[in-house]
Amino acid sequence: MPNVAEHSAGASCEDTLQLQITHVPAIDSVLFGSPKDSVTDIIQIAGRAMRPHGDADTATIIVPALLPDSPGDDDDDGPGTSTCCASSGRCAPMMRPSAPGWERPRRQGPQRPGRAAAASADHRAGPGGHAGPDREHGNLDAPTGYLTTGGFRLGAWLTAQRADRNSGTMPADRIRHLDQAGMIWDRLEAAWMHAYRELRAFKNQHGHFEVPLDYRTADGINLAEWQGTQRDGDRAAKMTASRRTRLDEIGFPQDPAGARWMRRYHQLTGALARHGGHRNLPADSPEATWLEGQHLAHHRGKLPAGKIALLEQAGIPVRRPDSWAAGYQALVAFKAGHGHLRVPDGHKTAGGFALSDWQRDQRVRRKAGRMTAGQVRLLDEAGFCWDPLAEAWNARYQEAVAWKQEHGHLDLPRKHPLKEWLSWQQKTCRQGRLPEDRARLLLDLGVLTRSGPDEETPGRGRNSSAISSPLKPQRQEEA
Repeated sequence: MPNVAEHSAGASCEDTLQLQITHVPAIDSVLFGSPKDSVTDIIQIAGRAMRPHGDADTATIIVPALLPDSPGDDDDDGPGTSTCCASSGRCAPMMRPSAPGWERPRRQGPQRPGRAAAASADHRAGPGGHAGPDREHGNLDAPTGYLTTGGFRLGAWLTAQRADRNSGTMPADRIRHLDQAGMIWDRLEAAWMHAYRELRAFKNQHGHFEVPLDYRTADGINLAEWQGTQRDGDRAAKMTASRRTRLDEIGFPQDPAGARWMRRYHQLTGALARHGGHRNLPADSPEATWLEGQHLAHHRGKLPAGKIALLEQAGIPVRRPDSWAAGYQALVAFKAGHGHLRVPDGHKTAGGFALSDWQRDQRVRRKAGRMTAGQVRLLDEAGFCWDPLAEAWNARYQEAVAWKQEHGHLDLPRKHPLKEWLSWQQKTCRQGRLPEDRARLLLDLGVLTRSGPDEETPGRGRNSSAISSPLKPQRQEEA
């Protein structure tokens, strides 16, 4: 194989040499003399030597273990000679082309020289054999692309160790050596624990978990976002029991709004003790401002009963006296004293309660549907008048009925109030504004008469013109 021999003696272009190796018909030995990063290249080179040809039934793969002469002189990734190959000779150990150990070269195939050195020296000494993050940063949480000062790819090496341990191929003594060196087997769990310790330190310093949204730790952790992630994970049942236990140990709240309210509440109770009650709180104090917000929330119906109870336990009058009950009692007392519920406008009780205004408010509230069924029932039982205008009309009508029953007619004196009321009903009828039910009552009473025999319906509507509104004395009509 003159071409191969020529390149193995002094080749300077690895790609050209590899191209010729893969096209040479018979190669039974391969020497890896410099680092190879490509798994594909390694497979192609080693596989070419393992391919059956002629009478050859063995292949030789030579992988030297290159150790640095001194610390910092690691040529693992530095320049070196190109991959060399030999076309003749029989070198031990020998391996059959179909040996199962070469089915996955990445695991058991030829190692890079740096890996071979790590297997012999670094596994015994641990990552501390190189000047790496354990000395510079105090931990072994090295990024995947981390390089030591000597050029050793420590980050990639640590990743490989984690993969070997997870696959179960790492010996127990190596695991023990790496544990002693402070190996981080689960980087995600290590990152979670680091953020957890930062949150615990914040709580110990400030006494709460109310981290500002823009707050970041010295190494850039946004604790506010991290807290939200933990709550989301807990609500979705994705948090492990160990993490849940750790958060519970430091009092981490799953309801930040509730925890914040309780902290402000305890601040309020402390201020009340210092100043001697809520009336003595300084108006510009944070506690007074917060308390005003609670009153506003209660007025809007957004303050839960549990929080109302806590404020009242602290001596804060949140719920005002029941004004409806006070008005109802005043109304019942008025009826007991006067025999009716016709409260004059502007009437106030001896205690200054505006009873007439309260009555008017009940009518408005009922019309708007803002009264409870119990309140309506109580007022109905007391004889409350929901329509005072209708009640006044009915009272006048009963007076007219009583007058006619007593005198036999409705010929009232000129200035009599009842005569003026009857005249107003006649005028309202002529204008077509008298309700039908009232017109029928007045027609039966003789206040109104029909103007035509065919008309049947008196009062408001198309038949209102059938009613003769002038009121004549009964004696004149009979005459």
